Amino acid sequence: DRAQWSKVRLAASDLVISTPFNLSMSVLIVVNMLFVIMEVDYSAKDVDIPKWITAASLSILAAYLLEVCIKIFAFRRRFFSDTFGVLDFGAVTVDLVFSIIIALTPVSLVPLVLVRLARILQITRALRMLSVFPELNVLMKGLLFASKTIAWGALLLSACLCFWGIFATLFIHPIVQ
Repeated sequence: DRAQWSKVRLAASDLVISTPFNLSMSVLIVVNMLFVIMEVDYSAKDVDIPKWITAASLSILAAYLLEVCIKIFAFRRRFFSDTFGVLDFGAVTVDLVFSIIIALTPVSLVPLVLVRLARILQITRALRMLSVFPELNVLMKGLLFASKTIAWGALLLSACLCFWGIFATLFIHPIVQ
């Protein structure tokens, strides 16, 4: 399949699957998460977000958009068969649409909940780091399996509490009365 690709497409593919590129994008995701936290903090205090944070967030969005465009160019339809590809595309698209809406309309007309939703979707890009760091992937799988065990334990504990509650109501309550 790759034998039929153009040199530009091969170079784009090699770039976006390289470890240095993925590590730099992971660092960018972490920095973006810090900016999202700062934006939410400023908006919760009803204080205007500093212009440098807005400019940095838009720059990061531009980098995300460029990354998605390069991946779509390199992988074409296969990009959309990858879960992280669809997640990245959705998060970038939603953030881009909301950024355009915010730029074109007065701030009072844009519901704050929608803006915060777009910011939360940006954080979902951090899930992509699972594919970059194998250790993190193993840790998250372990957490997932442990959460299943914890959920079953909580269900059993609830059943025991219900049993003892019924027992106490039927047998102990009449004695106390």
